[in-house]
Amino acid sequence: MIETIQEGFRTAWRNLLLVPAQIAAWVIVCVLFVVLFVPPVWVMAASGAFAEFGNGDPSLLLGWLSGHQWAAGTLIAALLVWTVAASIAFFFVQAGTIHCLARSAQDLVSFEMSVFWEGGKKFWWPLTVLASLWFPVVLGIVLLVGGLGFAAFWWAAGMAQKGNVGGAIVVGVMGVGSSVLLFLAAALLAGAYWVYGQVILVVERTGGFGAFRDGIKFVNGNFLRSIGFYLLLIVGLVAASMAMSIVTFPFSIIPVIGFFIQIPIQFVFMIAQIFLSIAMIASLVHYYRRLAPAPGSGVLPGLAGQAGQAEQPAEGGGA
Repeated sequence: MIETIQEGFRTAWRNLLLVPAQIAAWVIVCVLFVVLFVPPVWVMAASGAFAEFGNGDPSLLLGWLSGHQWAAGTLIAALLVWTVAASIAFFFVQAGTIHCLARSAQDLVSFEMSVFWEGGKKFWWPLTVLASLWFPVVLGIVLLVGGLGFAAFWWAAGMAQKGNVGGAIVVGVMGVGSSVLLFLAAALLAGAYWVYGQVILVVERTGGFGAFRDGIKFVNGNFLRSIGFYLLLIVGLVAASMAMSIVTFPFSIIPVIGFFIQIPIQFVFMIAQIFLSIAMIASLVHYYRRLAPAPGSGVLPGLAGQAGQAEQPAEGGGA
């Protein structure tokens, strides 16, 4: 596993220009948010929508919106447009990123903008389909596990009101604790299905529905190894993020000057976190190519013929 992670870091380093591409996606999303939401909010403020909102009663704003359907409709339309645009930007960059990493892992080549654009244009829609398939599943898990935890809390509160404090503590701890553990386990499993599905989508070109199916099949077929490797990467990423937060914390408590010192450090750490996330994806690509079953075997279809042609002269010369 450690060797695979090292290969992932080397692949990520060869594709270092993917970092500004990821940053560009965030900038585009933020600019779209400002462009779409600032004008209607400014008009609402000029119309007196926030005149009484400072009293801390959200119902005042909701009452104003109910009397001005045009404002509510404008905000809903802006939210829909921003959600669609943000999804396209993120999935385009994600598809291009995985495509570049997969090519680099196979051919040991550096970043190429043409490969990035090819991957973004070819896979952003299948990646969107894959996400739309997983969204209701994840939402259902959240609602189910959250409902179980809320039911346990409600039951424990009822027992406490009746004077059974010991039973309330046991039910609360066991119920809420079990729901939290179930949520973490479900989140880990769903996350593994999702990330391996993305890799399979780009490497094997299976499409959104095929990646949904094959991602589950791959993880279940290599359960302990695939989940263990994914968990190792998640723990490493979280540990690195926590270490960065610990480094920046002392500057946050320094009056005035600490803020200005913290800004460049936060920017550097943001770039580092983006690079680590790219290295994580690259490591998953390498790991999948090692465990991938035949006939795909983790080889990009577009280069399979080239690889075969390259091997024939070598075989002939050896004979």
